[in-house]
Amino acid sequence: MHHGPQGFAAKYGGVNGPRCTFSVTSSFLGAEVARTTMQTQPPAVETIISSNPRVRFVQTIRDAWHYRELFAAFISRDVKVRYKQTALGVIWVILQPLLAGAVFAAVFGALTGRFSGAEGLLFYMAGLVPWTAFQTGVLMAAASMEANANLVSKVYFPRVVMPGAHAIGAMLDFAIGFVVVLAVALLFGAVNPLLFAFLPLLLAIQLSAAWGIGLFFAALNAQYRDVKYALPFAMQILMMITVLVPLADWSKLLSKNQALAHYADWLPALLGLNPLAGVIETYRALLIGGPIDALLLVKSSVMALILLLAGLQFFSARERRLVDIL
Repeated sequence: MHHGPQGFAAKYGGVNGPRCTFSVTSSFLGAEVARTTMQTQPPAVETIISSNPRVRFVQTIRDAWHYRELFAAFISRDVKVRYKQTALGVIWVILQPLLAGAVFAAVFGALTGRFSGAEGLLFYMAGLVPWTAFQTGVLMAAASMEANANLVSKVYFPRVVMPGAHAIGAMLDFAIGFVVVLAVALLFGAVNPLLFAFLPLLLAIQLSAAWGIGLFFAALNAQYRDVKYALPFAMQILMMITVLVPLADWSKLLSKNQALAHYADWLPALLGLNPLAGVIETYRALLIGGPIDALLLVKSSVMALILLLAGLQFFSARERRLVDIL
């Protein structure tokens, strides 16, 4: 006797009810044994698409957690694509901070008379490794909507997952670079055990800032394609401001120039609002030695949280229009 779809659903518990699964196993002699097992389907994830900005914002945060398996899939795909068909693969991630740190230590160490040799190499690598991972995460997250336009326009899934996956995927570059920094620090006997105690907080600040900024520019880049040309240039300028010059030296540098002296009172405080400033200065204090600026670290933590929440709010407000724009 055959049942239609409705009759079968009524008999075996409906779409969301328990279902019967039959599996057949055969022995070497050809005997067949049938087993019946009862399974219960997991409850479906509820997705609310609302025009209310507050509802959409809350749903965006919920979706970021409910679709964590999709996060993992996108992260895995991102990592595989990034290192596929490269002759050296992850060796580039190792060489970049080593070579750049050595060049900066040689050039700027000679010009300033500070941070040369082993100390200079650690000083600049402690800034380059977190900044490079942060910059990679921001740029890839910002381009994620445009790069995956076909997927976004055909299948529904929480769009917030895609920029977040790119920001998290960039942490692999940081992990590799961090091992290189540790190796250099061990070589010169500059490893501080407190580094591992501060590492979770520093990673949280770095990831939150990259994800928040990436969400903001991902929504903008979907509509204004000029963003993908202007953003890398802006990130390079910020890199030179944040990595090359210690935050505490900006007041001295500006005070020496009469035309720029009036900036010395407020510009360093403004530069301190950069979340990566607190991250980099803390890494340098732990690796090279010196006091940790607790106030700067608190400011960086607060700014990273603000950037993440603001990015989620901005992205969720524009998410429903992304399909039409792309």
